[in-house]
Amino acid sequence: MEHGASIFLRWAGRILILVAVFIVVASLFLPKAVSPLGSAVCPSGTTLDNTRYTPPAAPKNERLELVCTSRTYTETAAPKILLVSGGLGVAGIVAIFFSGRIVRPQTKGPVVPGTF
Repeated sequence: MEHGASIFLRWAGRILILVAVFIVVASLFLPKAVSPLGSAVCPSGTTLDNTRYTPPAAPKNERLELVCTSRTYTETAAPKILLVSGGLGVAGIVAIFFSGRIVRPQTKGPVVPGTF
């Protein structure tokens, strides 16, 4: 029988890795799905959005990118989102790594007097 903490860490690691992959995919196609991260990665007064973003001093080649935007301010959020998802992925891998290294209690059989 496995140790309860080992099972918990293994499942927590799996879930963290899946959440990291979901954040990366959803940030490209469904920015509303990652909108709860807006308060963590965007400055106050801005919201996460997936729009055409052109930096102020850039040429006219627009690209599709996840941005923090308001009426007067726009900032790219891609590096921060990748940092969050990368951190979750690393935390998941570490949890899976340590799930196999939990010290299990040693069990001993009952002492029965030997009859020879």
